[in-house]
Amino acid sequence: ARPQAALSCGHYCIGMALAALSGEVKLAWRLLQPRSQAPGGALRRPLLLIHGFGCGMGDWGALPQLLADRGAREVAVFDHRGVGQSDVPCAPYHVADLVRDAESVLDAADWSRAHVLGISMGGMVAQNLAMELPHRVSGLVLGCTTHGGRLAVPPPAEFIAACQSWKDSDTAAQRHFAETFLDFNLPENWTSLPGGSRLRSQMLDRFLETTRSEEGLAGQFAALSRFNSLKALEQIQAPTLVVHGDEDKVVPPPNGESLASRIPKAQYLPWNAAGHFWWVVKPLEAVEKVGEFLDACDESIEH
Repeated sequence: ARPQAALSCGHYCIGMALAALSGEVKLAWRLLQPRSQAPGGALRRPLLLIHGFGCGMGDWGALPQLLADRGAREVAVFDHRGVGQSDVPCAPYHVADLVRDAESVLDAADWSRAHVLGISMGGMVAQNLAMELPHRVSGLVLGCTTHGGRLAVPPPAEFIAACQSWKDSDTAAQRHFAETFLDFNLPENWTSLPGGSRLRSQMLDRFLETTRSEEGLAGQFAALSRFNSLKALEQIQAPTLVVHGDEDKVVPPPNGESLASRIPKAQYLPWNAAGHFWWVVKPLEAVEKVGEFLDACDESIEH
């Protein structure tokens, strides 16, 4: 799988961030507009992206704009509480807090209903959002995530240790955190592929641009550590696509298979030769597959 420049370092999320309020917590978010419209000039149903642990809206790379352009739909991205330009309340956080945060972005965008794509910890948030607020979620894409609980396959201990290695006053520790985190999220042979080392370097630079803190990361880690949706998955009503890299070292593939098997009528899409950040492998194909699924969701709503 050859890396493609489409998800490298182009700054698609530019300009001043907008603000959404989740209780007393201020969240930074941005709205991306498609650069072309669907036939007839209408926009399709919008899409909310929810990133994973320690990641900000800038860490998506070009994916939000590509999805906006492919689907002729607005796309919203945001910084979780604890990272980026969003507030850093005292730890611990709970998934319920993160669900309220996502809802606040939907409200700030004035979207009564939207498609939702969540990856990793963001996939946990997306599951609960779809279960607790089914009237707000049209189509659901769950990437590289898990239902948690005793039937889940846990991340390796080395990754958990890396997630807890950030030190606010130690730039060397911060860079080690970033490099270790990124390498766990990419396929094993990524840097040996043509252009792989260059793209890894660009992704690392982008990742280090996102503001992080010990408090914020500890809060997020507490939320995902206690997550368990096993008993409630049958409540998900939205059409669901589960995507999982078949070389995911962070959330091993059996988690995605198990998740899809427990959500009514969910589709499972293994992504070949991909790690945890599955969309960076054949990114244009990933955008097309997700776009096709969301288009089908739109059509089912119309009819």
